[in-house]
Amino acid sequence: MRRSRRIDVWRDGDQICVDAMFQHSAITPAGTRKAVHGYSLEVSADAHSLNLTLVLATPRILLFPECPSAVENTNRLIGVPLREFRAAELEHLPKTFGLNRYA
Repeated sequence: MRRSRRIDVWRDGDQICVDAMFQHSAITPAGTRKAVHGYSLEVSADAHSLNLTLVLATPRILLFPECPSAVENTNRLIGVPLREFRAAELEHLPKTFGLNRYA
C-alpha cells in the first residue's frame, strides 16, 4: 500500500486554508499501480487560535461500502487545534469512522 498526497496551504484574512488530496494505491499482481482509496479535503483554521473551523472531505475513490459515511464524521474535528490534527484524526475517526483507513 502506498499513499500519495498533495497539500496546499495559504492564509485568507483570519483563516488558514488547506486544500489537500490523498490517494492510497496498491501494486497489482501484474505489477501495475491501482488506486484503491482517495479523498480531497478542504480544511480551515482560525489564524489566531489555530483551531479548526471547517473539515470537509469529498470521496473520490472508495474501496468499501461504508467509506462514503466517513465524510459525515469529519465534523468531529471542528475546534481541534491545527497542531493536533493528525493525532485527533486517528483518535476521533478510527477505522470505518475515518478517511485514513491505511495510516
